[in-house]
Amino acid sequence: AVFENAGDAIAWVEFDDGVPVVRDANPAFRETFGGSDTDVIGRSIDRVVASDQRRTEAESLSRRVRAGEQLSGEVTRDTSDREFLWRAAPIADDDTGQVDAGFAIYTDITERKRREQQLEALQRRTQSLFETDSVTETARVAVETADEMLDAELSGVHLLSDDEETLEAVAVTDSVRETLGGAPDYPRDSDSPTVQPVWEAFQRGETITIEDTEEWSELADATVARSAVIQPLDDEGVFVVSATEPAAFDETDERLT
Repeated sequence: AVFENAGDAIAWVEFDDGVPVVRDANPAFRETFGGSDTDVIGRSIDRVVASDQRRTEAESLSRRVRAGEQLSGEVTRDTSDREFLWRAAPIADDDTGQVDAGFAIYTDITERKRREQQLEALQRRTQSLFETDSVTETARVAVETADEMLDAELSGVHLLSDDEETLEAVAVTDSVRETLGGAPDYPRDSDSPTVQPVWEAFQRGETITIEDTEEWSELADATVARSAVIQPLDDEGVFVVSATEPAAFDETDERLT
């Protein structure tokens, strides 16, 4: 039941004269790489999952598995045009020690990799805030990118004022202006509940993640945002990334700078 219902694509493979032949596959594997038993069962797994361009790599991994290596890693399998975390679970004969069968497990990480690439682009933008003649323009691009990539519709870059008493908005998303009627600043001496976590992140130099503002008694009725990541920008200011949905950001999203 676990094999059949697993979300990962899993195949049971037996080596026949050194060829890794698929003897069984769960629905996720068939859907990902074949579509039917006739496309998968009885064929070399290397031919099922890899096109001619990647066949050599796949065959090399299969030989290493048969030699008894415990392997895993990220692979691209272009027969499905997706990226996977691939793991081999070889099973050796009790008497000979020879690996003659095993499981091949593919976890689809395509979306995660795409998101990581997008976040790297966002990271480069935030890191370049203070390496450009146009901080405001770079900040604007950063918040727009956060909105587009992370669905962080309530986001802004706030830099420390000359008198060091206010984290002033230099760029915010259109949704912030529409929702709040403008671009909010965060005065150090304000008693607004939304100011405290922003200044705390800035002064500590550590990211603060709020999964659900309703679980913060002081924030529950003070903001329309339900989740947020407050990222300090060295000693220059903060990048506030927030959304109207709770738990909108995962650990990857928190790596903004």
